[in-house]
Amino acid sequence: MEELDSVADLHRGKGEHQKLIDLCLTLAEQYKKSKSTESEINTYIIIANELAHLNRYKESLTYLNKAEKNISIIKNPEIRSKLYGGYGRNYYSLGLYEQANNFFDKSLKYARQISNKKTKTRRLYVGHVWKLTVFAKMGLTDSVKSMERKCMKLDPEPLLYTNIAIRFLKNKQHLDSAEYYLNKAISISGTYPVYQKAMALKNFGKLYTEKKEYGKALQYYFNFLSIVEKSNRKIDRREAYKLISETYKLMHEEDKANEYLVKFSLINDTINEEEKTALKMPIKRIIREKDAHEREEKNKLYIVISIIVLLSVLLFFYLRKAYLKKQKQKDEVITEKLQETHQLKKQINPSFKEVIQLAKNGDQRFLARFKEVYHDFYDTLTSRYPTLTTGDIKICALLKLNFTTKEISEIEIISIRTVENKKYRIRKKLELPSEVDLSKWMMEL
Repeated sequence: MEELDSVADLHRGKGEHQKLIDLCLTLAEQYKKSKSTESEINTYIIIANELAHLNRYKESLTYLNKAEKNISIIKNPEIRSKLYGGYGRNYYSLGLYEQANNFFDKSLKYARQISNKKTKTRRLYVGHVWKLTVFAKMGLTDSVKSMERKCMKLDPEPLLYTNIAIRFLKNKQHLDSAEYYLNKAISISGTYPVYQKAMALKNFGKLYTEKKEYGKALQYYFNFLSIVEKSNRKIDRREAYKLISETYKLMHEEDKANEYLVKFSLINDTINEEEKTALKMPIKRIIREKDAHEREEKNKLYIVISIIVLLSVLLFFYLRKAYLKKQKQKDEVITEKLQETHQLKKQINPSFKEVIQLAKNGDQRFLARFKEVYHDFYDTLTSRYPTLTTGDIKICALLKLNFTTKEISEIEIISIRTVENKKYRIRKKLELPSEVDLSKWMMEL
């Protein structure tokens, strides 16, 4: 297992993620035939982590599920730590931060049980770094700083220094501190996976953007893009396109800005579609866990009832009173959990389905029916922005229904570029800044 982990580190260092996946797929079959369960599970976890790195979350979760099937017979805490860390990584990437944090807690729990000091330190560091990232997304600054301190005591890597620099960049008043930590990240990046250097380069670009040195910022963004293109990490390519487009816009090079904005939009649609598909797996797991918890609660309730029935008649009234009190508490818990589960299970309502189908069919009744189902959205949009044409409103309606640029082009029978131009004109009429996601803005209106 240690030998494979070393080989995996070599491939990651070069950004050869697909090559590592292919190697592990071959090894997994060999381990399966030789019934080397522990090694087989380890290869599945490595595959899953590499797929997650490439933003292929659905495939990643599939391999983690395969690994988890036999995890109960494995006593190795390192493998368990890796498994739950892999789940945490996927859940974080899909925006399920609370659940991700729970998985990282599990990962750290097993990391503390590892006997090998070097391996234990590594697993603890990875867990704390990911929790730092989750806390940053949740806006929990004190928790972020706590994780930073824990990581510093272990074995700080370039990405840790980059994360600290990001915190200073957000403040915008401590750019010197941000630059200091980015330089530290770059200075030690040579012995770590090239991805860690890429993150430092990206944030150097942001630093120079803050300093209004746009030419230097572009150089860093293009260096960042060059690295992530080689590893085919789509989510980073998307960010690179966005940053480059925004920088060209600041330099008043509109043609270049639009060129990279189109690239951003195309890859953004792909990523959003993939994430939407991948989300079904963790949501099913969350629902399944909630259902299991409810069954457990009900079983506990039945046990309490059985005990009460067996109690003596002399204690009946006292126990009945206690039971009723507990029953009420249990019912409140069950009701709350059922409500939460209902929200997760909630499917698209019939009216929504009808509007979606009308849109897909290009039916002339679409806009009228949309107005009936989403009258609040329609009234707010038309009253606040009277300059919007009927065509504009139709595009807004399709965005509200979460259609991608590609889907809109198919519905309207126009090119993707034409859709982008329409969205650009709508953005101008709405007076939205470039950093605001138009689709998200429509969903929240």
